[in-house]
Amino acid sequence: MADSPSASENGQPSSGKVAFRFCRECSNLLYPKEDKVNNALEFACRTCAYSEPATTACIYNNTISSTVGDTAGITQDVGQDPTVGLHIPDFCTLCGQEIRCEICGQVTDRGFWLEVEDTDPPTEAHTPPPSPPLQSHDQTSQQLDQQQQRLEPPTDQQSQQQ
Repeated sequence: MADSPSASENGQPSSGKVAFRFCRECSNLLYPKEDKVNNALEFACRTCAYSEPATTACIYNNTISSTVGDTAGITQDVGQDPTVGLHIPDFCTLCGQEIRCEICGQVTDRGFWLEVEDTDPPTEAHTPPPSPPLQSHDQTSQQLDQQQQRLEPPTDQQSQQQ
């Protein structure tokens, strides 16, 4: 039986590709093996005793392609991909707010809950903070004036009065 072509038609070695070699006696695959007596590389059959010397020292060629394909960044069929999950947020059953992580602010995963021991009463946990009482426009402007006076540096007249 003939082995696989290790050279091209004109006898020159092929373009860097490693060809499979087959046994001439039983047609099984030949594997690389070291001939320890002659300190040489040979191809040997694992089924029978056939072996032949290697014509090249290359037994494996790892070629990495670094070109980017034309479809990079095109995500047209992601919408139809059944393996991509839909984002359905979880909502609190008491207040209706979307449940988010307290540390990072990200929406929680469905079905993944953190159990903690809460020391606050349940009624306080989901009540919004109290809003300030409604004030008339005159009271609000008076409060703003007082705050502004506290923030401004004293004038010459005010410092003489003190």
